[in-house]
Amino acid sequence: MILAQPTDATCRHCGRAFAPLKPHGKYCGNLCRQKSYRLRQRRLLTSCVTRTNNPRRRKDPREKLTPMTTSEAIASTPALFIDVVAVAARYSLSESGVWAFARRGALPKPHKIGGSTRWCVEELDRWDLEWFRHIAQEAARG
Repeated sequence: MILAQPTDATCRHCGRAFAPLKPHGKYCGNLCRQKSYRLRQRRLLTSCVTRTNNPRRRKDPREKLTPMTTSEAIASTPALFIDVVAVAARYSLSESGVWAFARRGALPKPHKIGGSTRWCVEELDRWDLEWFRHIAQEAARG
């Protein structure tokens, strides 16, 4: 049995050339693999993924990825998720009131991110529009 020799490849995270241990190796080491995974997760969580904006879709292989530090990634992504304190301030509720509304389904379902719970701002905006439409319809009925 003849094994194929590893060819030079380019790390998808840092862009350095390396000799992969397996023919389909993508990263030069565990550190780059972990950093790339964390960056993908951060981008996924800050983009409120939809079907058209799916990060797992096939990308153009000619597309060049530029390495980005974690601090650059955090600075370049807008805050699209807010915590319970911000939701409470947005709707003039107490924190326990926010949790009660979420439990009853009166607010959009929160997302678990790491060890914290956050609400997607886009989902809250859509919920606001639906709620205001409902109130307007009720007022029109008399």
